[in-house]
Amino acid sequence: MLPSVRNAATALALICIVASVAWWTLFKSGVVTLYLVPGAVLHSGEVWQLATWMFPAIDVTPVLFSALIIWQCGGYLESWWGRRRFLTFTLVTTFVSGLLTVGVVALLATFGINIMGALYTGGTVMGSMLWVAQGLAIWNGQTNLFGYPMTGRTFAAIGVLLTALTGVFAGVAILIPEIFALVIAFLYVRQGFPSNLLERLGSWRLQRRLAKRTSQLRVVSDGQRNTSSGSDKFLH
Repeated sequence: MLPSVRNAATALALICIVASVAWWTLFKSGVVTLYLVPGAVLHSGEVWQLATWMFPAIDVTPVLFSALIIWQCGGYLESWWGRRRFLTFTLVTTFVSGLLTVGVVALLATFGINIMGALYTGGTVMGSMLWVAQGLAIWNGQTNLFGYPMTGRTFAAIGVLLTALTGVFAGVAILIPEIFALVIAFLYVRQGFPSNLLERLGSWRLQRRLAKRTSQLRVVSDGQRNTSSGSDKFLH
């Protein structure tokens, strides 16, 4: 029995399938490009692609495979984290990966590497990222792949390997958003980014403040008077 569509992961999987068909139809008809093409964003002002690219995939196998991973791995993370945290992680990571990809493509162009016309789809990025994120979340715990037991670390490593194989056959340039998404997933799931970073920053600021105040303290030794009346011989 399939889970209710009220499940956010299931909704994202369905959006991936519907957007993949709709976006491809619009693209082939020449109406509008809703995938991410860095050159179009930078030179034609089609900034909406930073949002619309997040859901589709291209070709039957990537569409179905991405939707299945979003539903299964995303459903696991949603049941563990809760709907709000799951959606925040998934959507923000995919969006930021696209934004960073545009920046990297622009930077590469200054070195004579022109991939402005590359076409990126967020559905495949989202699927790869959620696969690896589930493995990172389980880590030393046990899961399985097609009934074969393995640790979460092994599960995540397989996801990274599949992503790398895509780069072997489709070209390294196509992996730019996946690389960013996987790095962000690792930092978030395993390192607690950005909350732990903010916590450490706050701790560092507090330590500096305390050190500054401590430098102004002095200890009155025994036999000395701190006031004219000699009423205070303590830390002051």
